[in-house]
Amino acid sequence: MSLKQILAVAALTALSASAMAQGQYYPQQQYRYHEPYQYQYQPPKPTWQPRAYVALDGGMSSHADLPSEVSDAGAGGLTLGYEFSPEYSVELSALDLGSRGVSAGAEFISWRSRAVTVSVIGRAAMGSGMQLTGKLGVAATSADLKGAVDGEVLSGLASATSAVVGFGVEGAFSRNLSWRANLDLYPNFAGSQSTMNMLSLGIVHRF
Repeated sequence: MSLKQILAVAALTALSASAMAQGQYYPQQQYRYHEPYQYQYQPPKPTWQPRAYVALDGGMSSHADLPSEVSDAGAGGLTLGYEFSPEYSVELSALDLGSRGVSAGAEFISWRSRAVTVSVIGRAAMGSGMQLTGKLGVAATSADLKGAVDGEVLSGLASATSAVVGFGVEGAFSRNLSWRANLDLYPNFAGSQSTMNMLSLGIVHRF
C-alpha cells in the first residue's frame, strides 16, 4: 500500500469517527406534530339571577279625606315577591290596616280594614346601593263594620276591588338583606269614597 493510500484510509477513518461522535452527542431531535388549538367560546356567567323574596312591613294607616276624629291606626303586612330582573318584580301582599272608629254619646261606628294586593314593582338605581321604587296593582279591600246608631246595632262587611299605587326607596344591607320605606295609596277603599294611605318601613330577605 502506498503512502497516498494510507493517508486516504486514515482520513476516511477520522471522518467516520467524527460523524459517529456527532451522532452520539448531538442526536437528531424528534418533533411532534401538535394539532391546532381549538378555541371554544364560553359566554360569561350572569352576575344576577331571578329570585324570590319575602318582606315584613309595619307602619301607620290613615284616611286622609275623613274627619279628623277618625284617628290613624297601626298597620302591617307580609309580602311574597319574585324578581324577574333588577328592574321589575311582582308581589303578593296580605295587609292588616288597623282598626278605627268614631263615636258620639251612645252612638259609635268602628271598622277594621284589610287588603290583599297583587302588584308590579319597578325599580331605578340611585347609587350607593339605593333604589327608587314604584308600585301599581290591584287590591281586594275590606272593612269589617260594627256599631250602634239610633238604637240599632250595625254589623257587616264592606268590600271592593280597586287599584293600589305607591312609591318608596330601598337600600341594601347585604346581597340578601335590605330595608325599604313605602307610601301606598288605596283609592275608594272597601267601596267608599275615601282613600286609605299606608306609610311603612320594612325588611326584605331575598333567597
